[in-house]
Amino acid sequence: RWARLFLRSLKRALRCLRRTSLLGFRSSSYEPSPKKLRSRRYNSLVLNGIKGKVVALEDDLPKGRRSFKFGLEVPRSWADIICLDTAANNRAWQDAIEKDIAALIYHQCFEFKSPDFKPSDEYQYCRLHFVYDIKPDLRYKARLVCDGSRVDPRGLSTRATVVKGISVRLLDIIADSQNLEALCGDIGNAFIQATTKEKIFTQYGSEFGDRSGSITMITRALYGLTTSAERFRTMFADYLRTIGFIPTIFDMDAWMCMRSTNDGYDFICTHVDDFKVVAKDATFWVDRIASAFLVKEHGPRNYYLGNDYTYHDGEDMWTYSCETYATEAVARVERLYGCLPKESTPLPVEDCHPETDTTSLLALDDHRKFQILLGMFQWMVTIRKPELCTILSSLNRFGACPRKYHLDLAVRSFDYIITTKHKQIATAVLPEIFPDFESLIPDFIQDYPDASEELDASFPSIFGPVLQTSMFVDFDHAHDLKTRRSLTGLLAYVGSTPVLWKAMRQGSIASSTYAAEFSALRPATEEASSLRYMLRCLGCNVPSDGSSPTRIFGDNLSVIQNAQNPAADLSKKHLAISFHVVREAIAAHIVEAYW
Repeated sequence: RWARLFLRSLKRALRCLRRTSLLGFRSSSYEPSPKKLRSRRYNSLVLNGIKGKVVALEDDLPKGRRSFKFGLEVPRSWADIICLDTAANNRAWQDAIEKDIAALIYHQCFEFKSPDFKPSDEYQYCRLHFVYDIKPDLRYKARLVCDGSRVDPRGLSTRATVVKGISVRLLDIIADSQNLEALCGDIGNAFIQATTKEKIFTQYGSEFGDRSGSITMITRALYGLTTSAERFRTMFADYLRTIGFIPTIFDMDAWMCMRSTNDGYDFICTHVDDFKVVAKDATFWVDRIASAFLVKEHGPRNYYLGNDYTYHDGEDMWTYSCETYATEAVARVERLYGCLPKESTPLPVEDCHPETDTTSLLALDDHRKFQILLGMFQWMVTIRKPELCTILSSLNRFGACPRKYHLDLAVRSFDYIITTKHKQIATAVLPEIFPDFESLIPDFIQDYPDASEELDASFPSIFGPVLQTSMFVDFDHAHDLKTRRSLTGLLAYVGSTPVLWKAMRQGSIASSTYAAEFSALRPATEEASSLRYMLRCLGCNVPSDGSSPTRIFGDNLSVIQNAQNPAADLSKKHLAISFHVVREAIAAHIVEAYW
């Protein structure tokens, strides 16, 4: 096995070498072996009598490691930029800085003052610095940011919401069911188009040329300030209101507007500076946004919030995956831990209980890496990977104090991601095809005479075909060997498209599989009600007359029968709450339970 791993790693290194030419490559600002430099070049310079140049050369060498991207060195300071541009005999990095500064001045981000200007006491000093990057097309990018962590934003709002993942999936279903067009876009220089409420000033550095040393007041929401995201979100929301959009009740970042023909709604969802338009004429709304903001790029849904969208002509169907993000995540893990093997499951099938582990605690550096892996898991679960819910639920509880075995499990899960990163989810509104189940018709009139589905008076008008919802629920009884709490798993569908997935520990210890199943059935019922509420907030057709309840499927026959049996009774308080929540929802024709 070790030989196969070595050969795989060697082949990967050779592929990288074929794509990268390293002939004549040398860092312009960092010498990894200064002793060799001194033993050879130093002696040659001394023999030529150029001692002053030797001293200057030794003093100019920066200390510490340098970062490289696509075979090119990324600077960290103005001195690095001068050194790199001089060595390359061009002004590439200086031009990138000048381009960013010109954009900031164009958007009137600064109010220039003289070097001896003294701001009032209500203003705080904030240091500016540049962040440098190299794009995949080898463009040099420089971004001026504020050290906002040292500015006190007390009294100012810093909360900036983003669209929920389930809202994006529901909008895809609406586009498919109502034959709407979907376009995605990205707003450039987003934050600096909004004014800031923070009162701060700064002093220019050498990057600003003639203005070096000048005092300036910052008037725009520069990157790095803690209130910048909130300021842009507020400004963009105000603009969407001016063109006729209103936020939905359940998600303030999913917007809707009645079309002029009164035959349906157009939708816009926003995630900071990324937006998605689902409308009859989506191009019209993109042009409206582009008239007020700098839209860098827009077009049909191809890549949005980590999801890769693909249209299949033969099936007339859209699918989405997280292959791009998963590939980048795997590459990052392999840079940390080497070549990864392939696994068929996220966790070991047998004897996998992280809560019983007694290996040594992780050091600070490994602890940070463990949290990075958890962050990758969280985002992949949010956008596309429901099968990672269990490992995320198991390892998240150890985020503050992980052990070596927990880190090994996290790395092993990426072995599974390698084999499944290309898997896709289809967006289809056709209902799932189930066998003809014989549903019980319980008589709950005596127990729940007033049971009915609550409808908000502010729900928008209904358009489109009826959307069928269904849910699968299961549990792992006494999964946690330390606390003996059970694990609940949920998977919700709209039509044939999964839109919601969860795995969570139950709040109380279930003494039997019957109790654990009812404790799992209650959150499934609550999520079904929430899903129906979300769809109605978007103007979707979800009947409330009992003709289209959400079908919940479980594998415990006694629980399903007792949930629909009027003669059944329970006495334990914590279980009786779940018992009556499920039965009342069945009585109101919100859900139907199937085995």
